[in-house]
Amino acid sequence: MGNLIFPPRYHNVMPFVDGVAPVSLFGQWGLIGLDGEEILPATFGMINTPGHGILFAGNGDGMALYKIANHQQPTANSQQPTATQLTPPVYLPCTPLNDNRIGVTHTPSGKQGFLDLDCNEAVPCQYDEVGRFVLGRTMVRIDNFYGIVDTQNNPILPIEYTNTLRSGEKYIYHDSLALVEKDGRLGFVDLQGNAVTGLLFSRAYPFSNGLASVCLNGLWGYIDRRGNTFIPFIFDLASPFRHHRAQVALNGQSHNIDPQGRCLSNCNGIISF
Repeated sequence: MGNLIFPPRYHNVMPFVDGVAPVSLFGQWGLIGLDGEEILPATFGMINTPGHGILFAGNGDGMALYKIANHQQPTANSQQPTATQLTPPVYLPCTPLNDNRIGVTHTPSGKQGFLDLDCNEAVPCQYDEVGRFVLGRTMVRIDNFYGIVDTQNNPILPIEYTNTLRSGEKYIYHDSLALVEKDGRLGFVDLQGNAVTGLLFSRAYPFSNGLASVCLNGLWGYIDRRGNTFIPFIFDLASPFRHHRAQVALNGQSHNIDPQGRCLSNCNGIISF
């Protein structure tokens, strides 16, 4: 049986993250610690807790970032958690915290970038759009052109690529390779931005299970992480691998295959491709 830590007194409460929880009273939000003591009064229109002791608090026009100190399980000798405001209320969160970076929109300019865990702009808010960090890399967009930068805003892929084809998640790393596009042609780059395949394909999907399904000269097949053909280009359609199987279409028939190209269903005498 759980013990009541503090009596009900709020209209809404959110889960505890890093030892603190947002609470609302008459539509306004504040913050409490694990012992129920108030850290921030319920005077904010919005509160967001991305983690690592960092807090957004403000409203839809902009939120300030706070650092929460002493946000551990309270003991007899522990200090009351405190919230220190680190920025003016000019940000809104736009991507989850990962790789120690918080994606934000700078509300006066509408531009996006990333803050570090001290709430400094590690990637300046100069982009029209940013993605999420994967392996220390993220997509950035200016106007209709895309590139990739690292956590310090160093360029990995120049901002001169496009995103006109609907072919899976582009500019996001899967199996340490990212799918990119320029002028309607697709290819893959490594973590340094070097081309692995060149822009060879009319359609392509990101890597999974060490393989990527790609379309070349109207036929689909699979390449490995070195860009070599692994399962030949003989299919009318070929899906990405999910849970070590993919669906392919050949001569009007649909088949499931494994990452070795062996037929798993509706094989009709077919063993492998």
